[in-house]
Amino acid sequence: MATPSWVVRPQAMLRKFFRSLSVRLLAIYLVMGALFVYGSLLGIRWVYASDQMRELVSGHLSLHVDYVRKDIGNPPRIANAIEITRKVPIDIRIVGPGMDWSSDPGFPEPSSLEFGDSDVFQRRHRDVVATANFSVARCVTFS
Repeated sequence: MATPSWVVRPQAMLRKFFRSLSVRLLAIYLVMGALFVYGSLLGIRWVYASDQMRELVSGHLSLHVDYVRKDIGNPPRIANAIEITRKVPIDIRIVGPGMDWSSDPGFPEPSSLEFGDSDVFQRRHRDVVATANFSVARCVTFS
């Protein structure tokens, strides 16, 4: 028995489907999107595997801590520290003779924190902590 002329064979239907410009453009779009995601993930892994990100963040964090210390002053003014914590989402702890203030009651004791090695951070702050009567805790937590 012969097939009617209105019945389309599956091979012919697939051939028509893959010759469609819309399908070809969609395939190109999906392939390029997958390549972009793969390349982005490789780039992120490379940045985190190298020490460049740590050096970059360490430098910026050190500079930020310098600015915060200057804004708080020496001897530190609690009102300035409170104002900084209202403007910027950070917690501050000030420890010194007769003073132990923290912007957050759950802020950890500086002695309980472990600081990793960082030439930039240690070089800038080693002398500040040793010579000042008051010292602002060297850790800044971001909320």
